[in-house]
Amino acid sequence: MKDWSGYPLQSGEPEYTDDDQFWDGTRTYRLTSDRLWKRESDLLNAADVMIFNLLDCSPNPRVGSKRVATDAERRKIVKAGLVRFVDNEGVLQRWESEDGTVLALLVGELRSPRIPF
Repeated sequence: MKDWSGYPLQSGEPEYTDDDQFWDGTRTYRLTSDRLWKRESDLLNAADVMIFNLLDCSPNPRVGSKRVATDAERRKIVKAGLVRFVDNEGVLQRWESEDGTVLALLVGELRSPRIPF
């Protein structure tokens, strides 16, 4: 399987695939919900994996970077029950793998809860 640019996927490195899936470094997921305004808390509680993905338009020097949230960061987000993004284009997406594993993809820089990238 290859990433969206045609390069082989690397273990432990989250990336979009060339067939519109998302690779968390170990398995692939399909997008199941693109915009979750009223059910954020449900997804954040149910997520087995959380990935931070900075938007390409972010002023952060690590633009386009993706990384898996640590257990402490996941707990902080679940406790908050919702996320707010710095940019209006920020979004929380729900992805699911064939084995039922749920991934919460946080696209954009978080304003709240504050988590340094």
